[in-house]
Amino acid sequence: MNLSSKIHQLEEVLPHAEGEERLNLLLELGQLVYPTQPERALKIGLEALTLAQNLQLVIPEAMALRLIGIGYAGQFANDRAIEFFLKSLSLDEKHNNLQGMVSAYVNLGKAYQMQQDYHTSLEFLEKALQIQMKLDDPRLLPHIYRNLGVTYQSLGDYDRALEYFQKELNLQEHLDSAESLATLFNNIGALYALKGDYDVGLDYQLKALEIWQQQGNQQGIAMCYINLGSGCRIQGKFEQALEYLHWGLDLAKKTGAKNWERIAYNNLFLLQETLENYREALEYHKHLLALEQELFNLEKNRHITSIELQYKTEKREREAEIYRLKNVELASALERLRRLNAEKNDFLEIVSHDLKNPLSYLIGISDLVTSYSVNTFSKEDLLAYFPRIRRTANRMLNLVTNLLDVNRLENGDVQFTLEPVNMQLVVLEVLSNYNAAADSKKIMLEFESPVHTLYAYADKSAVDQVLDNLISNAIKYSYGGTRVCIELLDRDDYIRCTVRDQGQGLSEADLQQVFTKYTRLSAQPTDGEHSSGLGLSIVKRLVDEMNGTVWVESEGPEKGATFGFDLPKAVSS
Repeated sequence: MNLSSKIHQLEEVLPHAEGEERLNLLLELGQLVYPTQPERALKIGLEALTLAQNLQLVIPEAMALRLIGIGYAGQFANDRAIEFFLKSLSLDEKHNNLQGMVSAYVNLGKAYQMQQDYHTSLEFLEKALQIQMKLDDPRLLPHIYRNLGVTYQSLGDYDRALEYFQKELNLQEHLDSAESLATLFNNIGALYALKGDYDVGLDYQLKALEIWQQQGNQQGIAMCYINLGSGCRIQGKFEQALEYLHWGLDLAKKTGAKNWERIAYNNLFLLQETLENYREALEYHKHLLALEQELFNLEKNRHITSIELQYKTEKREREAEIYRLKNVELASALERLRRLNAEKNDFLEIVSHDLKNPLSYLIGISDLVTSYSVNTFSKEDLLAYFPRIRRTANRMLNLVTNLLDVNRLENGDVQFTLEPVNMQLVVLEVLSNYNAAADSKKIMLEFESPVHTLYAYADKSAVDQVLDNLISNAIKYSYGGTRVCIELLDRDDYIRCTVRDQGQGLSEADLQQVFTKYTRLSAQPTDGEHSSGLGLSIVKRLVDEMNGTVWVESEGPEKGATFGFDLPKAVSS
């Protein structure tokens, strides 16, 4: 299948493709059209870039960036081309995509060739060669060798240039087309001519001419005729030179190869001047001056077009970035809605389970007493129900309080008064509320603190609530006969409080979500206590509001856990 057929096939499939399939088709099409349609390649690259970023596909994103750079290079906007080649290189280096790095280095080398910065060009091409040799893949080597040869030739190092052209020739079976081989023969022929070995140079030019004639490449044929004419002129074969130059000039005019037309006129001018045919020489010189003026105007117009294209492309880039950001915002909004919906479901589960069960228990007791009348029960039987009723009511009250606390915190309805807070005093006050609960499970509460008073810059009621949650949890999830230690530490600019238990510990999965709302951890209360899954999320929110940080450590299940929070230090008054 020839090139135009392949392009047509892709163009037919592309409108019906979506997502990653469309992205791959765009990248393939861009690679096919860029030699003849660089502006189109640029547009394709921009669409591919937006799609790759939306799909979060890094390697295709780097390929799209290179395609954009190639599109710019094809329109002689080398500064912009280099900018995008460097962006693609950064992505490829970050993800160790060696093949992509080679492509980026080669393209950078060619771009700096166009700017006549040959030493920088060599640096990038040498890097490409080093990586490609490690890949043990000969397909790109001819392309690298050719560009190294062209660069050394531009630097006047003809021996090194010829060395790389010969290396390319040794890999000719890996060249992608017969025309690539013709270009190589033409390059070698021109190089031998520069070295003064015109006979060898003519042989290579004739080999190139034969291939291009077989392929029907009119511009290639024109180039060979003009090179052959130039070589014959220098060797003094004037009649043969005149014939080749006229053939090349006619073909250059027909194919619009203005630069080669200029070279032909210059050689014809020099040839007639050597033959002392001054009238003919003057005629060719007039044509040469007119053509150089035309080429100057074309270059000027091309520069203007390049500036206009750069403006349009930058506008498209901005629009593409806005589109991408909108998609990111939409994805973020959808994720937030998904999270809120999950929280709503968790809330409904708590209401239906954690409130339904205790309410059912209270209703059951009420129905029992009502159905059998009060006189059926002894005083002792009735009194035995009251502690259970109180525990059940307290469980419901704690749950409702936590739900209200979460709602108030998230709505910003809680007012915090930050002031110096005596941390030792707060810990002792909270601990006094848990002596009975700890005694009932034979858990020893320990408190360690420096002798000097520690003041945190915080809200006292919030610190109370944080400590209440952490100490309550430590007792709730600890086994009987263990220790719970509360420790205060004086740091340079903050006060640290830790609550360490010898309980069930936390798994890796628990540690990832321990401060999330409605989270039910793998550990369970050891004495039938209740947990709503809200306490630790409230702790985190309260500490955050006081400009502190909260954290947790555990070596794993059955190895205990340490919860801690840091609050800014305040100077005692």
